[in-house]
Amino acid sequence: MSEGSIVKEDFLKRVKSVVGSRFTDDPRVLKVYSRDFWPLLTLKESRGGELAIPLAVAWPKNVGEVASLIKLCNEFKIPFTPYGGGSGVTGAAPCRDCLVIDVKAMNRIIELNEEDMYVTVESGIMIKKLEEYLNSRGYTIRHIPQSFPEAVVGGLIATLSTGEYSTKYGGVEDLLLDIEVVTADGGFIPLREKIVPRTSTGPNIKKLMLGSEGQLGIVTKATFKIFQIPRYISKNAFVFNSFEEALAAAREVMLLGLQPAVLRIYDKDEAALRFNEDKDLAIFIIEEWSKAL
Repeated sequence: MSEGSIVKEDFLKRVKSVVGSRFTDDPRVLKVYSRDFWPLLTLKESRGGELAIPLAVAWPKNVGEVASLIKLCNEFKIPFTPYGGGSGVTGAAPCRDCLVIDVKAMNRIIELNEEDMYVTVESGIMIKKLEEYLNSRGYTIRHIPQSFPEAVVGGLIATLSTGEYSTKYGGVEDLLLDIEVVTADGGFIPLREKIVPRTSTGPNIKKLMLGSEGQLGIVTKATFKIFQIPRYISKNAFVFNSFEEALAAAREVMLLGLQPAVLRIYDKDEAALRFNEDKDLAIFIIEEWSKAL
């Protein structure tokens, strides 16, 4: 057995000592983690191309285990990559001979604060599951990205996600109130004891992590704004003679300060695909909590 093989075997034993049975180096599972939804990887695989196979996958259940795994990776000089829903479309997930730290076992809803209107969750919870939980209690996070059925909240933060209702509610950066992070050296930055609207206590860790794509550490918990489910929803579609005309109308809506929840323009090709309509379309969805508004 080579020295490199001995080191890897020792590393994997240490990983198992941290997460127990929540670990695998089964080649069939590793192949699943060798790709995301990037179309070029699908094409490469279909043509028999070599994929970037990781060394192992671990599913930590708490922040302490995440920190221990990262410290082990640093000690053995083994690269690691965080993994959530695997719904990315850029090929960023695959990592050859690395430890994949899959956060989906950290999926608890920690607190729903109905007075201050926020929810705190672990980063591995699927956004779809969180939205269903909130909806059952009359609330919503109003963040519906294209990856909604698969994405986890940690991935939304790491990729600076935006969604269907962003015209009114903003992107993930507008919804995120606080985060807990394990840094790349295994250090720990906890959630604040109190959620406050603004702070001036040094660098804003939340803003550093937004869009960081896992380069600076792993998000383990997050606190988001929540909203009451709107009581009144008006959905409208308008046909225009040209894309430019639709764009001008959309601009006028925004200048009037109407701020629809959704304002989306479809060109002829997309309108034909989605609605069997051969003209340019603009879709407006207005949401309010009072009928008078």
